[in-house]
Amino acid sequence: MTSDLERVKAHLERTWAHTPAGRLVTTTNAPRFVFARTRQGCIWRFREDLNGQTLRDLARLAGRELPSNELPERLEPMRRVLGAEAPTVEALRDEGHATAFAEIYLFGGVGSGS
Repeated sequence: MTSDLERVKAHLERTWAHTPAGRLVTTTNAPRFVFARTRQGCIWRFREDLNGQTLRDLARLAGRELPSNELPERLEPMRRVLGAEAPTVEALRDEGHATAFAEIYLFGGVGSGS
């Protein structure tokens, strides 16, 4: 059986091109930051043109998140970090195993309580 984390990894690979270093390619209309939080673990990706300080700040926040199927505890700080570099547009939607907004994708049965 495929775990939520494995499905998210496969989704990231199918949806956006990646650089050899694992960063999201800018020309594929990728978000600046992708964060996935599932019960099996967390994974995140940065777009290749993301500012170095913004990347470090987001990596610090993402690295403190624990596996869960709920929204990240540090979602608001993540939004503030991205918003300080450039405006973010939020368009939350549920994709079954994922909830997303324009600049941060959140996966993992968010809010399902399962």
